[in-house]
Amino acid sequence: MLARRLIPLVLVALLTLPAVASAKALTVAVTPASPKTTTGKISLSFVADRTLSKRARYVGTLTVDQPPPLRRCAAGSLEARSKAGVRKGTKVKLTYVPTDRWSTGRWCAGKIQLLLETATTDSVGTETTKTVPTAIGSTITQDPSVPQGVVVFTPARISLLEGSLMTISAPGHADRVSVLTGVLAARKPGRLIINQDYDFTVVSGAISATQPTVDPLCAADVDGWPASLPVQPDVSTALLRVNGTASYSYTLPVNAVRLTGCRGNGTGASTTVVDFTGKLDIHKLTRLPLTATVSGITLADGTQATVTFSVFVKVDILDESQAP
Repeated sequence: MLARRLIPLVLVALLTLPAVASAKALTVAVTPASPKTTTGKISLSFVADRTLSKRARYVGTLTVDQPPPLRRCAAGSLEARSKAGVRKGTKVKLTYVPTDRWSTGRWCAGKIQLLLETATTDSVGTETTKTVPTAIGSTITQDPSVPQGVVVFTPARISLLEGSLMTISAPGHADRVSVLTGVLAARKPGRLIINQDYDFTVVSGAISATQPTVDPLCAADVDGWPASLPVQPDVSTALLRVNGTASYSYTLPVNAVRLTGCRGNGTGASTTVVDFTGKLDIHKLTRLPLTATVSGITLADGTQATVTFSVFVKVDILDESQAP
């Protein structure tokens, strides 16, 4: 009898227990409360719900709706970081300004979204992140006094020509060569004006690199050869000056040591910036020679390797209807 009485009592107790609470979302305030596309800066603030270590900070990535084609404004991947070691109960403010490579200086109209994380950096520089749930409800509205303009741009195509090479060298090692090919799409804000500098932003494309011969004196790269080196949109730039000089910065999506095909000593950066320079000759933009050098690459045995680029590019200025 006692057992029969206890069973319904246990069921009642289980049914009346509170549900396991999910992580409470931080309420984020937006300043100004009603931002417009012409607002100079937007601040997001909240009260810290935890105490962070001296190696940790809040990282907030603000995004808004992407603009329609041919309209440029600040949208997505705008990051701000708090100071390290924030204490629980402290008011945290993250501030953002509308930045983009097209210098419109305006926000995109749309709903504000926030990815808030805590980022902790260990003693060797490795960063780990953990998402913090947030509640935010604000929209950037189009300023009625300023029409949403269409940004005119000049598209271009940059093609690597025959004879483009990458040479890998290191003391005591035989030189090895990789053949480079590829086509990149670029855009210049505004119309192209004769006798003015051409400032292009590369928006898509990739460089392909043939695998060089194996270096028997080094340990092979465990990650394999990076046959394709895609461009990072709106990061790489190309500049042709009226004095005939040319420069081109290309951010490769790999650590520099991977360009050697050998194993490196340590981790290093996840990207490599290659700065090309050159000068127009009789071939003008039909065959522009560019060179670049990446040095100080430490292999597993301590050897210092160098990667030298020698490329020829053809630059085609396109019509807007041919825009990439």
